[in-house]
Amino acid sequence: MSTNTVRHFMPLDLAAVQLICYDTALRGATLRGVFDDVRLVADAILLYHIKVEPDSFLVAGAETRVSGYIAGCVDTRRFDRLYRRRVLPSLVLRIATQGHWAHRICRRLLYDSMAYGRVLHAQRQRFLEAYPAHLHINVAQSARGAGMGSSLLAAFTAHLATHGVCGVHAVVQSPHGAAFFAEHGFTVLAHYQSPPLLHLPPADVRIMGLTCMDTHSKGKPELLDTALNGATREL
Repeated sequence: MSTNTVRHFMPLDLAAVQLICYDTALRGATLRGVFDDVRLVADAILLYHIKVEPDSFLVAGAETRVSGYIAGCVDTRRFDRLYRRRVLPSLVLRIATQGHWAHRICRRLLYDSMAYGRVLHAQRQRFLEAYPAHLHINVAQSARGAGMGSSLLAAFTAHLATHGVCGVHAVVQSPHGAAFFAEHGFTVLAHYQSPPLLHLPPADVRIMGLTCMDTHSKGKPELLDTALNGATREL
């Protein structure tokens, strides 16, 4: 048994969160042996949260060993706008200058990811007034089943409450993930088929949302401090 703590992301956590992200990037499976640039894959998913909105990036683990994270934003429209402006250009430059574009698998991964993003963007537009925030949660396989995901989610929703955010949504691609979010009060907002991804067929995707604003909580950062302190527990 070890004490696990939820806290804000710090630069020393970078390698750990990149690896967790990479090892689940292919619909919950690793990209090892398919596309081996761990940093590029992780940056495509996490760089916005590191560079633009680090306050919405929480990690969990024992002491300095991170085993899970939740990366989100308070405003998805702002996320879309700033991702295109501050993250995407650097990713494109790296793909073009580091030799990735010469490999068919990289081009296929890029095309399929863009198709996935277009479908997701279209699907969630009608929910953004009521559920403007979004989150991406990930726990290492070895740390699952011990409550870490629940602790991360509780801390993140407390963070949203301090900003007066009325709702949050998550994109879910597995029955296990859908059950986890349903257990924490999320309901299905949309249910659709995503495009294929590399060798994988179209996936069953749910957008799930939670109404989370407590009007008495807005502007009270001590609520987040309480949630973070309360997330320190024996797991």
